Amino acid sequence: MDCFDIRREKLELLIAKKGNIDQLAKSIKKSPAQISHIRNEVRNMGERMAREIEEKLRLPQGWMDNQQDFFVSDRMSSLAHGHHPNERRVPIVPASELTPEFIKISHAHSNYDTVVVKKEVPLGTFATEIFDNSMAPDLNLDDLVVFIQDCDKLKPENIVIACDNEGNAFVRNYYDLGDGDFELAPSNPAWPKITSKKSKITLLGKCIMNIPALVDFRLKR
Repeated sequence: MDCFDIRREKLELLIAKKGNIDQLAKSIKKSPAQISHIRNEVRNMGERMAREIEEKLRLPQGWMDNQQDFFVSDRMSSLAHGHHPNERRVPIVPASELTPEFIKISHAHSNYDTVVVKKEVPLGTFATEIFDNSMAPDLNLDDLVVFIQDCDKLKPENIVIACDNEGNAFVRNYYDLGDGDFELAPSNPAWPKITSKKSKITLLGKCIMNIPALVDFRLKR
């Protein structure tokens, strides 16, 4: 199986996850016809398009080319006797536990399932599973999202996780309103926008990676 066959298989997974070709096309800003041509082997998916899909869907770099479900192909064997030098395990933390107090402490992995990421991610990186449909179709229920705690220099439409003063966590698109205020907007228009002008909001992390729920990513503790 060559890289074009692997990309076609991954494309099928993404079509299934999004529901249909039209929804996937909308998410990656491509035409449905272009995706259909690749799916039906009229044309192959090139390097540029594969990387664009990963970027648009916040998939791990190289995911479209890897036959394994996750981008560290030998993750299980490399972790059987400890850490691989180029990998790091980060905790998958339930949204209900994501509070400013939790983020400030150095959380131990022993209490959580973990996911493998590249060693370059900073310490304090964590992951959580999407718990509602407020970010659909960009992020879907049970997708795994990896966050770094550095929320400085956020750009428009960065995906962040935040919590309100009652400790409720939510994932939203970030928009700077100026003068230190910001708006957190859902991708799903049925959900409300939240602004720091009206509510006390604490930013907990910035998304660096999305792993679709159909991928077997989890390493049991």
